[in-house]
Amino acid sequence: MSLRLHITVDDTARETLQYLREKLGDLSEVNARIAVAEENLFRDYIRGYAVNKHATARRLGAQPTGFYERAAESAEGTSTAFGVTVSVAPREAFARAFKQVEITPRAGKKWLTIPAVAAAYGRRAGEVTDLQFVPLGAETAALMRRDKASGVDTVFYWLKKKVVQEQQRELLPSDAAVGEVAGEAAEDVFIELIAEGGVV
Repeated sequence: MSLRLHITVDDTARETLQYLREKLGDLSEVNARIAVAEENLFRDYIRGYAVNKHATARRLGAQPTGFYERAAESAEGTSTAFGVTVSVAPREAFARAFKQVEITPRAGKKWLTIPAVAAAYGRRAGEVTDLQFVPLGAETAALMRRDKASGVDTVFYWLKKKVVQEQQRELLPSDAAVGEVAGEAAEDVFIELIAEGGVV
Protein backbone atom coordinates (compact mmCIF):
# COMPACT_ATOMS: atom_id res chain seq x y z
CA MET A 1 0.00 0.00 0.00
CA SER A 2 1.35 3.43 -0.87
CA LEU A 3 0.30 6.82 0.32
CA ARG A 4 0.12 9.71 -2.09
CA LEU A 5 -0.12 13.29 -0.94
CA HIS A 6 -1.27 16.22 -2.97
CA ILE A 7 -0.09 19.55 -1.60
CA THR A 8 -1.61 22.77 -2.77
CA VAL A 9 0.74 25.73 -2.61
CA ASP A 10 -1.15 28.98 -2.18
CA ASP A 11 0.09 32.32 -3.48
CA THR A 12 1.64 33.32 -0.14
CA ALA A 13 3.65 30.12 0.16
CA ARG A 14 4.69 30.38 -3.49
CA GLU A 15 6.02 33.89 -2.89
CA THR A 16 7.89 32.69 0.19
CA LEU A 17 9.53 29.82 -1.66
CA GLN A 18 10.51 32.05 -4.56
CA TYR A 19 11.99 34.63 -2.19
CA LEU A 20 14.02 31.98 -0.37
CA ARG A 21 15.29 30.55 -3.68
CA GLU A 22 16.53 33.97 -4.71
CA LYS A 23 18.13 34.76 -1.36
CA LEU A 24 19.68 31.34 -0.87
CA GLY A 25 21.15 30.92 -4.31
CA ASP A 26 24.33 31.99 -2.52
CA LEU A 27 24.75 30.39 0.91
CA SER A 28 27.37 32.87 2.10
CA GLU A 29 25.01 34.52 4.58
CA VAL A 30 23.80 31.22 6.04
CA ASN A 31 27.31 29.81 6.32
CA ALA A 32 28.65 33.00 7.92
CA ARG A 33 26.01 32.70 10.64
CA ILE A 34 26.79 29.02 11.14
CA ALA A 35 30.53 29.80 11.40
CA VAL A 36 29.92 32.24 14.26
CA ALA A 37 27.69 29.75 16.08
CA GLU A 38 30.20 26.91 15.68
CA GLU A 39 33.09 29.09 16.83
CA ASN A 40 31.17 29.87 20.01
CA LEU A 41 30.32 26.19 20.49
CA PHE A 42 33.96 25.09 20.20
CA ARG A 43 35.22 27.88 22.44
CA ASP A 44 32.69 27.19 25.19
CA TYR A 45 33.15 23.42 24.94
CA ILE A 46 36.95 23.54 25.26
CA ARG A 47 36.69 25.98 28.17
CA GLY A 48 34.38 23.55 29.94
CA TYR A 49 36.65 20.62 29.11
CA ALA A 50 39.65 22.49 30.55
CA VAL A 51 38.03 22.75 33.98
CA ASN A 52 38.43 19.01 34.60
CA LYS A 53 41.31 18.19 32.29
CA HIS A 54 44.53 19.10 34.09
CA ALA A 55 45.22 15.52 35.23
CA THR A 56 49.01 15.59 34.77
CA ALA A 57 49.36 18.88 36.63
CA ARG A 58 47.23 17.60 39.50
CA ARG A 59 49.14 14.32 39.66
CA LEU A 60 52.47 16.18 39.90
CA GLY A 61 51.13 18.88 42.19
CA ALA A 62 51.97 21.52 39.57
CA GLN A 63 50.19 24.59 38.30
CA PRO A 64 48.31 24.04 35.01
CA THR A 65 49.92 25.70 31.99
CA GLY A 66 46.62 27.06 30.64
CA PHE A 67 47.02 25.04 27.43
CA TYR A 68 43.32 24.31 26.93
CA GLU A 69 42.26 27.81 27.92
CA ARG A 70 44.53 29.24 25.20
CA ALA A 71 43.25 26.66 22.74
CA ALA A 72 39.68 27.73 23.49
CA GLU A 73 40.52 31.34 22.72
CA SER A 74 42.10 30.28 19.42
CA ALA A 75 38.86 28.75 18.10
CA GLU A 76 37.95 30.51 14.86
CA GLY A 77 35.05 29.87 12.50
CA THR A 78 35.38 30.88 8.84
CA SER A 79 32.98 30.43 5.95
CA THR A 80 32.50 30.65 2.21
CA ALA A 81 29.47 30.09 0.01
CA PHE A 82 30.43 26.41 -0.02
CA GLY A 83 30.98 25.56 3.62
CA VAL A 84 32.19 26.29 7.13
CA THR A 85 35.54 25.57 8.83
CA VAL A 86 36.39 25.78 12.52
CA SER A 87 40.09 25.78 13.40
CA VAL A 88 41.66 25.32 16.84
CA ALA A 89 45.37 25.71 17.60
CA PRO A 90 47.54 23.84 18.00
CA ARG A 91 45.85 21.59 15.46
CA GLU A 92 48.02 18.55 16.21
CA ALA A 93 46.95 18.56 19.86
CA PHE A 94 43.33 17.94 18.85
CA ALA A 95 44.00 15.37 16.12
CA ARG A 96 43.34 12.57 18.58
CA ALA A 97 39.71 13.63 18.80
CA PHE A 98 39.45 11.72 15.51
CA LYS A 99 42.14 9.02 15.63
CA GLN A 100 44.97 7.45 17.59
CA VAL A 101 48.08 9.65 17.38
CA GLU A 102 51.75 8.67 17.49
CA ILE A 103 54.03 11.49 18.67
CA THR A 104 57.71 11.46 17.75
CA PRO A 105 60.48 14.04 18.33
CA ARG A 106 60.65 17.01 15.99
CA ALA A 107 63.38 17.25 13.38
CA GLY A 108 66.80 17.47 14.98
CA LYS A 109 65.60 16.04 18.30
CA LYS A 110 66.12 12.50 19.59
CA TRP A 111 63.74 12.36 22.54
CA LEU A 112 60.33 13.46 23.74
CA THR A 113 60.51 14.98 27.23
CA ILE A 114 57.76 14.07 29.69
CA PRO A 115 57.74 15.93 33.01
CA ALA A 116 58.12 13.71 36.07
CA VAL A 117 57.94 16.31 38.87
CA ALA A 118 56.11 19.58 39.48
CA ALA A 119 59.28 21.64 38.95
CA ALA A 120 59.54 20.29 35.39
CA TYR A 121 55.91 20.76 34.38
CA GLY A 122 55.43 23.47 31.77
CA ARG A 123 59.21 23.97 31.40
CA ARG A 124 61.58 22.86 28.66
CA ALA A 125 64.41 20.61 29.76
CA GLY A 126 66.91 23.24 28.56
CA GLU A 127 65.53 25.64 31.16
CA VAL A 128 66.49 23.34 34.03
CA THR A 129 70.14 23.24 35.13
CA ASP A 130 72.32 20.35 36.33
CA LEU A 131 70.38 17.58 34.62
CA GLN A 132 72.13 14.30 33.89
CA PHE A 133 71.16 11.98 31.05
CA VAL A 134 70.54 8.39 32.21
CA PRO A 135 69.83 5.73 29.55
CA LEU A 136 67.24 3.16 30.59
CA GLY A 137 66.93 1.18 27.36
CA ALA A 138 66.72 1.61 23.60
CA GLU A 139 63.46 3.54 23.76
CA THR A 140 63.55 5.16 27.20
CA ALA A 141 65.87 7.38 29.25
CA ALA A 142 65.65 9.98 32.00
CA LEU A 143 67.00 13.38 32.89
CA MET A 144 67.91 13.40 36.58
CA ARG A 145 69.24 15.92 39.05
CA ARG A 146 71.25 15.05 42.14
CA ASP A 147 70.63 17.06 45.27
CA LYS A 148 74.10 18.16 46.40
CA ALA A 149 73.23 18.19 50.08
CA SER A 150 71.48 14.83 50.34
CA GLY A 151 72.93 13.02 47.33
CA VAL A 152 69.41 11.96 46.32
CA ASP A 153 68.69 11.66 42.59
CA THR A 154 65.35 12.92 41.31
CA VAL A 155 63.96 12.19 37.85
CA PHE A 156 62.87 15.50 36.32
CA TYR A 157 61.93 14.19 32.86
CA TRP A 158 61.27 10.81 31.33
CA LEU A 159 62.59 10.59 27.79
CA LYS A 160 60.91 8.49 25.11
CA LYS A 161 61.44 7.88 21.40
CA LYS A 162 57.69 7.96 20.79
CA VAL A 163 54.38 8.21 22.63
CA VAL A 164 51.09 6.77 21.38
CA GLN A 165 47.95 8.61 22.49
CA GLU A 166 44.64 6.82 22.12
CA GLN A 167 41.71 8.48 20.38
CA GLN A 168 39.83 10.81 22.71
CA ARG A 169 36.72 11.99 20.89
CA GLU A 170 35.54 14.10 23.83
CA LEU A 171 38.36 16.61 23.22
CA LEU A 172 35.97 18.39 20.82
CA PRO A 173 32.18 18.75 20.55
CA SER A 174 30.30 15.73 19.23
CA ASP A 175 29.08 15.52 15.64
CA ALA A 176 25.52 15.70 16.99
CA ALA A 177 26.25 18.95 18.85
CA VAL A 178 27.93 20.48 15.79
CA GLY A 179 24.97 19.52 13.62
CA GLU A 180 22.44 20.87 16.09
CA VAL A 181 24.16 24.24 16.32
CA ALA A 182 24.42 24.48 12.53
CA GLY A 183 20.72 23.65 12.15
CA GLU A 184 19.68 26.25 14.71
CA ALA A 185 21.82 28.95 13.09
CA ALA A 186 20.44 28.14 9.62
CA GLU A 187 16.88 28.14 10.95
CA ASP A 188 17.40 31.60 12.45
CA VAL A 189 18.56 32.90 9.07
CA PHE A 190 15.57 31.38 7.28
CA ILE A 191 13.13 32.94 9.74
CA GLU A 192 14.79 36.34 9.35
CA LEU A 193 14.74 36.10 5.56
CA ILE A 194 11.07 35.19 5.46
CA ALA A 195 10.24 38.10 7.76
CA GLU A 196 12.45 40.39 5.69
CA GLY A 197 10.52 39.39 2.57
CA GLY A 198 7.34 40.58 4.22
CA VAL A 199 5.70 37.18 4.00
CA VAL A 200 5.14 36.53 7.70
